[in-house]
Amino acid sequence: MKRLSSTVPRTLGDYFDNRQEPGRAGLPIMSVTQHDGLVLRETIDRRTESTLSPKDHLLVRPGDIAYNMMRMWQGACGLADRDAMVSPAYVVLRPKPNVDPTFAYQLFKSERVLHLLWAYSHGLTEDRLRLYFDDFSSIPVTLPDLPLQRSMGQALLQWDAAIAQARRLMVLKEQRLYGLLARLIGVRQSGPLADGWNRDELGALATFKSGGTPDRGRASFWSGDVPWISAKDLKSFELENSVERLTAEGAAKITRVQAGAVLILVRGMGLFKDLPIGVATRDLTFNQDVKALLPKQGLDPRFLAYALKASRKALMDRVDSAGHGTGRLATDVLEALPISFPPIPEQDAIVRILDAATREQLQALRMLEALAKEKRAVLQRLLPNGTLEDNAEPELAAASA
Repeated sequence: MKRLSSTVPRTLGDYFDNRQEPGRAGLPIMSVTQHDGLVLRETIDRRTESTLSPKDHLLVRPGDIAYNMMRMWQGACGLADRDAMVSPAYVVLRPKPNVDPTFAYQLFKSERVLHLLWAYSHGLTEDRLRLYFDDFSSIPVTLPDLPLQRSMGQALLQWDAAIAQARRLMVLKEQRLYGLLARLIGVRQSGPLADGWNRDELGALATFKSGGTPDRGRASFWSGDVPWISAKDLKSFELENSVERLTAEGAAKITRVQAGAVLILVRGMGLFKDLPIGVATRDLTFNQDVKALLPKQGLDPRFLAYALKASRKALMDRVDSAGHGTGRLATDVLEALPISFPPIPEQDAIVRILDAATREQLQALRMLEALAKEKRAVLQRLLPNGTLEDNAEPELAAASA
């Protein structure tokens, strides 16, 4: 293993200055995002009208890196490709001649450097951490020589292009799924019923079950083979495994449901962004933030889960706050939700179509996750603990392939 360059200790201040030039009229205003870098402010969902004049903004030039002081340790930075303006709450880094901006931007996304950015941020709690330029500039780091920086930066950009393409595919698959949900089920949830369809409140169509958490002080309750579903496990439509698992003794202390139960998150911060819904494919347990719905005769479990997905927006509009930023979907709201459904044979036909669309969406998501994981592994191999492996050039060739 060889050092990245000279043995003289360096810091990020040896590679960057702090650009503090005022903005100029006529330039676009850009915002820093955690995953997409610098984007036009008008394109993001949370866009707000700025009351600041151009000179009250900060100027960014091509090759500059702007970062959010409160979120830099989470990767919230962006590489500028044009003259633009950003919020004065950001820090604008002007690269010196000894650093390649593309490489540096990739470096700031690596796990090793993200840890350093967190360690040098200051604040009483994580939601108040801030990384000022003086602290940023004191972070120790030694970079490769400029030609190798450029090679590494370009190789990693190819990973970014593949990841962006995979993300676009995933979005298209998700849009297709929700389009099918709307056409096959959503349009039937209100208005006149189609021939053979029925409608009733969810409370009359399913039995509601509440979950719980066994005593964490009892080791005999935990690390068994019974899934215990919580919010972090409701990322899949089909529920079979969980991060934490219970023993049979622990599972006996709370509600246990069989395959076919429909699980929905009813409490959590994530409810303001999404409404996770899944179907148990085996017997399992779940915590108190989740409700289990046991469909009554005449209603297919997977059809019910898809009907809930089709009503996702209406349900999210009824989410209220339980304090400290936690969302809550009240049981009475769920019970009063009207559900329209056809006879079982038509339910089965609709489920087959939606299952196929769901599988396509899951495949696209897995491809995206695999590419992101592979890129993180490449970064880790190229930059382990501030050193560059002797086989970095073959790694670059493989990354570019």
